[in-house]
Amino acid sequence: MNPAQKDNSHLAAKVALRRRLVGLLSAGPAAVRVLETHAGEGRLRALCYGGLDVLSVDIRQDAPDAVHCDSRLLLRSKTLDIARFTLVDIDAYGKPWEHVWLVSQRKQRVAGELFGLVMTSGDSGQLAARNSNLRRAGWSTQMAAALGVDAATSHKWFTGRRGAERKAQGFIAAWFTGWHVERWWSICGGKSVWYFAVLLRG
Repeated sequence: MNPAQKDNSHLAAKVALRRRLVGLLSAGPAAVRVLETHAGEGRLRALCYGGLDVLSVDIRQDAPDAVHCDSRLLLRSKTLDIARFTLVDIDAYGKPWEHVWLVSQRKQRVAGELFGLVMTSGDSGQLAARNSNLRRAGWSTQMAAALGVDAATSHKWFTGRRGAERKAQGFIAAWFTGWHVERWWSICGGKSVWYFAVLLRG
């Protein structure tokens, strides 16, 4: 967790990305159903997902109208029908990539289906660049393998705007095999935070 980060930093940027995705998904034939993995105080749900079918999750016991558990455990559970969701919102403080990988393993591709992901990444800025290599920066084996790099590779190649986008787009391409990227957005939320959104078509 980035100590400088707090709930709903750069709220306008977060809201803009989510509303774009909801607008495009609403134009399709399927109902928009949202899985929110880091619900927090519920502001994004109220501002972006009003009237939609939303399942909100947060490990914090004070998160209102949410299932209180570690969302990574829920994503691994066979009791969660991931197929029913058309948008997954991963507003993590730090790295969203374990969640993204878990979603990619559970979400079956259906030809022509639209699927949206919105992510907060706090591991791609100048602070993260102090780590000398990917292993020390906390990269998993799946992350390194997805981009075809060694864990000893310098982390500087995946920081700043160009590096952050290269990493995020690489993970999506490697993990969501067979899906086509319809739209991609990124917004800088400060020195160490990036917001990404992607619309995929099966």
